[in-house]
Amino acid sequence: CGPSFLVASIIAGKAGGLGAVFGGTFMAGILETFLARLVRRVRSLFPPEVIGTVVAMVGITLIPAAMRRFLCLDIEDASLRVKGLVIALLTLAVVSGINAWGRGKLRLYSILFGMIFGYGAAWMLGLFTEHHYQEVASAPLVAFPRPFKYGWSLPWAAVIPFCVACLCSTLKSVGDIITCQKINDDDWKRADMNNVCRGLMADAAGAVSAGVLGGMGQSTSSSNVALSIATGATSRSIAWVTGIMLFILALLPKVAAVFAIMPGPVMGATLVFCLSFMIVTGLQIITSRMLDGRKTVIVGISMILGMSVDMLPHAWDKVPALIKPVFSSSLGLSAVTAVILNFLFRIGMKKHRKIVLPVSDTSLDQIHDFMTTGGRSWGARPEIIQHAIRVLGELFEMVLFSNLASGDLTIEASFDEFNLDLCVSYPGKAPDLSASAPLREDVLKDEPALSALSAHIIRRSVDRLKVHESAGGCAIDFHFDH
Repeated sequence: CGPSFLVASIIAGKAGGLGAVFGGTFMAGILETFLARLVRRVRSLFPPEVIGTVVAMVGITLIPAAMRRFLCLDIEDASLRVKGLVIALLTLAVVSGINAWGRGKLRLYSILFGMIFGYGAAWMLGLFTEHHYQEVASAPLVAFPRPFKYGWSLPWAAVIPFCVACLCSTLKSVGDIITCQKINDDDWKRADMNNVCRGLMADAAGAVSAGVLGGMGQSTSSSNVALSIATGATSRSIAWVTGIMLFILALLPKVAAVFAIMPGPVMGATLVFCLSFMIVTGLQIITSRMLDGRKTVIVGISMILGMSVDMLPHAWDKVPALIKPVFSSSLGLSAVTAVILNFLFRIGMKKHRKIVLPVSDTSLDQIHDFMTTGGRSWGARPEIIQHAIRVLGELFEMVLFSNLASGDLTIEASFDEFNLDLCVSYPGKAPDLSASAPLREDVLKDEPALSALSAHIIRRSVDRLKVHESAGGCAIDFHFDH
């Protein structure tokens, strides 16, 4: 079960049995398909500080489960607990050692070798009991899903909890998918929301199929994302092979039971190893932009409130049952808090600058100083500011050398963290920015070809542009995604 769905599934189970769990899971999957379409249009709700907080909290949320298994707190026998701790330490040492000092493809299998070592050590030290052997032996060799075996319903008591769980799961998946983007792109700068949308649609398909086939609420696996970071294995071909393996294992309960009896110390050691990468990746995303007071408050308050769920387990006991799923998960509370605070703090966030330059006396240094000073004060990415400077320089040269302007040139710049917009206006004729790229030999001898080259450079450097022309002059709007 995806962790975001756990509380909602318990509420639905109490209200209507397993049939209600499956019905609620199906509904959550349908809702996520709509959220997936919406997410693409609200990129402003997911800046790096929100995404990084969610990613870091995914790792922090799993710390209690990881350490409970690593320290063998569920084992009552003191001697077995000591043996379990030894197994956990040795497994972690094997995994970390192979990852740190292994060469080539050996590093890709650090977790696998660590698990094999841990299983062997657990068997030698007696952590496997007769119950474990019977669990494997009693599992059928082959079994198939039986849809609707336990019925299918959707009581009203489960609707809101599953809606909240779906929102929390979606936010977590957004963080997981963007983390995957970052580890696959060394030059990652901003989230590809089209990619996130497709990932959420796949996530929703998993929840819908689980509701139909009789499974629990599904979500992206943060620990497996952390495993990809730790091993550097991110190829899509791995996903296809893994998917086929999981499909086959779903039909072979006896084989799956071997993994189900994984000793707690082995599981704890692998989780500790993977979560260290997940938490650090979240912090890297947070600090990928300059942190001002607003961003610090968003990250700090979200993390503090989220961690209070685990540090003060009874602090939120009196929260109404309808929104209990948010306050029962440190990840859910952090994610929702970060999104709400970011939404509120965006009010009045857009910044503006304006400069008026005489065309005849203007130098490119004035344009450069205007944009670089603004970029530093806004915390904008330097490469975006350089694109803007290049565009303004090319436009200025077109206007100057073609004698298009009959008066001063006005540059208005506005920035809101996700968008940089420039408006250049002057009295006179508008430049032709639709010209196709000229041939190389024409540029050296033909002045109109130089203007065509400038137009080509401008079009390639901006995300959108629009030219407005009137009797009194013209205005050119440039838009840069940040």
